[in-house]
Amino acid sequence: MKKIVIMAIALISLNAMAQPNDSQRQRGNHQKQDRAMMNMSPEEMATVKSKKMTLHLDLTEKQQSEVKALILKQAEKRQKQMDNRPKNEDGTFKKPTKEELVSMRNQKLDEQIEMKKSLKSILTKEQYEQFNKEIGQRDGKRRNKQRQHRDQRRN
Repeated sequence: MKKIVIMAIALISLNAMAQPNDSQRQRGNHQKQDRAMMNMSPEEMATVKSKKMTLHLDLTEKQQSEVKALILKQAEKRQKQMDNRPKNEDGTFKKPTKEELVSMRNQKLDEQIEMKKSLKSILTKEQYEQFNKEIGQRDGKRRNKQRQHRDQRRN
C-alpha cells in the first residue's frame, strides 16, 4: 500500500512540474512578438513603435511624426547592419571576435545616447520622465529574468 501511495505522489508531482508556469508562458508570447517584429520592414516597425509610444505618452501629431521619423532612421540603420553581417560558407552568420563585440556594444550605446537626446528634444518634460520610467521598469524586468535564468542553469 505504501508503494502505491508513493508512486501516486511521484506521478502527481512529476505531472505538476511538467506544466509550464506563468513566466514561461509570458516569455513565449514575448518571443513570438519579437519574431513578428523581426519580420517587419523598417517602415512597419517604425509605425508600430511610434503608435505604441503615442498610446503610452499621449503624443501630439507633430511629436508622433517626429518620433516615427527617428525610429525609422534607427530601424533602417539596424536593418542595414543585419544585412551586412559576415556569413560563413554554409550561410550561417560568423561569430564576432571579442574586439568586434566591444565595438558593436560601444556603437549601440552611442546610438542609444543619440536616441535619448533626440527624444528629449521632441517630448515634453513630463512625457520624457514617463518614457524613462517605462524604460527603467522594462530593464528591471529584463535583469530579473536574466538573474532567474542564470540561477536555473546553476541548479
